[in-house]
Amino acid sequence: MRAVFENGGGQSLRINYYPPCPQPDKAICLTPHSDDAFVVNIGDILEILSNGIYISILHRAVVNETKARMSVAAFHNPAFDREIGPSEINFST
Repeated sequence: MRAVFENGGGQSLRINYYPPCPQPDKAICLTPHSDDAFVVNIGDILEILSNGIYISILHRAVVNETKARMSVAAFHNPAFDREIGPSEINFST
């Protein structure tokens, strides 16, 4: 499983700043999405590798009427030339 992330795998960082918004219910922000984040959202790759035992969740960023908000997301990506599929590791035990 480690080989999927070696020799060409990448890492990236995304920082989002959301200023206070007087009408947060009218803000679009980021569209709902799933990813691998520090808040331990299981990423899509781990869902595939675990053959669906760990589920990637749909979530979205929202703004606050009075407070600024910042999110920092770190991504660990497999090499582009790797085929992603269920791992031979039994994640259920």
